[in-house]
Amino acid sequence: MDKKMHFKLKYFDMRGSHLVNLGNTFKPKNIEKQTNPSWPKFLSFVAQNKFSLNLNNCKLTKSSMELFAYAIGQNPVGECKITHLNLSQNMLDKEGCKLLNDALAHNKSIRFLDLSKCKMGVSGIKSLC
Repeated sequence: MDKKMHFKLKYFDMRGSHLVNLGNTFKPKNIEKQTNPSWPKFLSFVAQNKFSLNLNNCKLTKSSMELFAYAIGQNPVGECKITHLNLSQNMLDKEGCKLLNDALAHNKSIRFLDLSKCKMGVSGIKSLC
């Protein structure tokens, strides 16, 4: 997928895939300091392809949420083209909700967002509101 990201994907279903390690090496502050930044391929992927992304029950971590927040928010590679985003049944704590809130404030493509059965807590809900 790294070398051939020119397909016309309509729906990307990662439901139940435990993405615990996704984003663990994503350190945006370090990347921004580089003369020629080398951003993760995922950022290019969401900027080049209009599709629906299903991340239902993927056990997203804070670092994974940071990568997704960059992808759907102020993506340095290009504007996000995801139209439907399903984050249901994930543990979105206060930090995850804050990242999501900031990203959604800059997003112009997402028309459907599913946060059902997310464990956000009161402070997470306040962050989103």
